[in-house]
Amino acid sequence: MKHLVIGAVAIMLAGCQHEQYRYPCQNSENWKKEICQKPLCEVSRTCPEHIFQESSMDKLSPIIQNVQSQNASKGVCK
Repeated sequence: MKHLVIGAVAIMLAGCQHEQYRYPCQNSENWKKEICQKPLCEVSRTCPEHIFQESSMDKLSPIIQNVQSQNASKGVCK
């Protein structure tokens, strides 16, 4: 039983040696391959520019800061 557990753990850890990506185009080595070129990646929205786009919070950050500064300038509620 002890050997079975050790073997199972060794097999599970062996899979952790390679970097895995959810989408093939997350790996920069695949960017020149056909799967990461338009129009093929356009259909599945897995082109590098789709995967690595700005997060929505980065886009909203200036708006949030503007609203916070407007609220701060109004003073304290009475």
